[in-house]
Amino acid sequence: MSFKPVLLWSDALLFLLLAGVLILVWLARNQDTLRGPWRRVMRSRLGAATTVILAMYGGIGVLDSLHYQVRLPDQPIQSGQLNQAGQGAQYGGEVLSALDGLLTPLREGGEKTYSAPFATRLYAKEMITGPDGRETRDYPRLLHGGAHLRDPAAEFWPDVLWRGGVGLLGGLVLWVVGYGVIRLRSLTPSPSP
Repeated sequence: MSFKPVLLWSDALLFLLLAGVLILVWLARNQDTLRGPWRRVMRSRLGAATTVILAMYGGIGVLDSLHYQVRLPDQPIQSGQLNQAGQGAQYGGEVLSALDGLLTPLREGGEKTYSAPFATRLYAKEMITGPDGRETRDYPRLLHGGAHLRDPAAEFWPDVLWRGGVGLLGGLVLWVVGYGVIRLRSLTPSPSP
């Protein structure tokens, strides 16, 4: 196995809470006095929207509570060392969560310091060696922010406008689709109980 599961106290408490909720749902499913109010809540728009939002937060919380340690690569036996054949697998000291695993590019895409939004240069000055070998103190380019720009001074605003326009268009499309679904649902008659 390339990882080892790790159970933290906070994870155990969360899983205990989830087990309690599932037991209550199972018990409420068989009793009309508990099932009736929950049906009314789920039939309301506010109740359904709240359930979706809580489910998203709950899913993120569960992903952030599934912890593990990554297995380190096996080291070859070198001359003069003890035989490691009887030694078990070695795991890293960092405990990660499933959410960390899903968001690995964001986790590993860190810079030395925080920078302004849409920045292409580091916030703090450092010694930079130029192509001619001279050292100057300046703001170096960020490793990840604006790394796709060859000439940040010339390409910065067209890139910001392009990405902003694509994001605005995507948001508009999602809004139109969501609005259309809501309108279609409101036009169809609901079955009477």
